[in-house]
Amino acid sequence: MDRALMKTIVEIHRSDSLDGLKAAFLENVPAALEAEAFGIYLLHPRLKTSGQFIGNAPPAFLQEYESQLRPLDPIFQFVTRERSVIDGST
Repeated sequence: MDRALMKTIVEIHRSDSLDGLKAAFLENVPAALEAEAFGIYLLHPRLKTSGQFIGNAPPAFLQEYESQLRPLDPIFQFVTRERSVIDGST
């Protein structure tokens, strides 16, 4: 496994708070993904995080997704409805 990816997984796993998760994600993911845009949505109903985005992406991209694409996103709809994981191949 790639060293940067392993470090990212370990650091995120070690986080013990929402702030720690955010910091670990933002500090480690760029090296592991080598992508210009990346992010996750926190969707825990009891933590009132639904729709909270952590990541780095061009503001125009996020605005377009939120206003036009998120309502049509079948993966996002499934995850928020079923509260389980799915990926594009499924």
